[in-house]
Amino acid sequence: MEFSDSFWAFIDDNLHCDPNSLRLKYHSSDSLDFDVQFAICQIECRKKCSHKLPSFCSNKRVIFPTTLSSEQCTSEVLARFHASLLPNGCDLLDMTSGLCIDGIHASAKCNHVTAIDINPIVTESVRYNLKVLGIDNLEVINQDSIDYLSNSAQKWGVIFIDPARRAESNKRTFAFEDCEPNIIEHFDLIKQHCHSLIIKASPMLDITKVINSVGQITDIWVLSVRNECKEVLIKCDFVNSSDEISVHAIDFDKDANMNVFSFAWNEAIDCEVSYVENIDEIGQNWLYEPNSSLMKCACWNALVRKYPRLKKMHQNTHLFVSSEFYQDFPGRIHRVADVYTPKSKELKQLKGEYFNVVLRNYPISIDIVKKQFKIKDGGNRFIYCFKYGKEKSAILLTE
Repeated sequence: MEFSDSFWAFIDDNLHCDPNSLRLKYHSSDSLDFDVQFAICQIECRKKCSHKLPSFCSNKRVIFPTTLSSEQCTSEVLARFHASLLPNGCDLLDMTSGLCIDGIHASAKCNHVTAIDINPIVTESVRYNLKVLGIDNLEVINQDSIDYLSNSAQKWGVIFIDPARRAESNKRTFAFEDCEPNIIEHFDLIKQHCHSLIIKASPMLDITKVINSVGQITDIWVLSVRNECKEVLIKCDFVNSSDEISVHAIDFDKDANMNVFSFAWNEAIDCEVSYVENIDEIGQNWLYEPNSSLMKCACWNALVRKYPRLKKMHQNTHLFVSSEFYQDFPGRIHRVADVYTPKSKELKQLKGEYFNVVLRNYPISIDIVKKQFKIKDGGNRFIYCFKYGKEKSAILLTE
């Protein structure tokens, strides 16, 4: 795989142009000595991945095989975290490598990385990128990973797999048995070839179902970036198994700093959650809104075990209130200014003021709330609309 100087010059000259406009402008480009549509693909992918893959994109000579590969690849923030879970000097097999961002980060820590992808265009591009990046301990194989494993006698320290989550109809799938490869079907085969298995899964995955269907799980990480849940990571340890599963709800902020809340899965049944019963319990307190990783875990029992004076608004309203200030709470913290019922006359005084509107277990939309109270978007204050107690509704304002 080689590219001409004019190919790279075209990318450099048009890096800030709109890819669709470029496609219209160069729809007929027989006079050029390179594939202009592939060059435009590079521009589009770099635009999409400039924040997701800053280090990768900083090298002007790496290539993206397809737009899909750039959309589906792991971000560098999460790839670094994946690599941090690997033992130093281990051998790693990545069964579904794609653009190989995970493998590239793992190569700095591993003795050797074997990366497999079924798409020949993708694997050829990854081999090219490895030469550009000067990585020599990463082997790329173009093959079906289950076929490869079935005919291999090797045993790796760690196998990493991110199964494809689209069915033949292009519909998104989440359950392991609906993904490709089917981890449940091939679990025993994979287990024979590694000491531990790390599975990257959809943030929509049913954690309880996985625990009941996949054996020897020791750890589960629910990973969010800037409070957006990105993935669920599962580790099966076939050497050091344990009856206890540790769950880690992690959110990475804009500077890639981690906010971590860890608990044992069985803690979810060991502590009872208290609920708000009347509106007087809400005012002049602290409001706690769990981050998206905690929302995914729904680990309310474990949360109140660590923060015992929290009260939950309602079984289906995932907001908490307390007179106690918990500075290290993993989520958003507000001081409650006022609390009203939805028909309070005092709410008319909000007309024209700026608020951020948050709905939790509330029957109407944000647009209707803004129209109802004649408020505007923005500012530093929040309006929370939610149910509490026995199906009662409240409007809460923060300071």
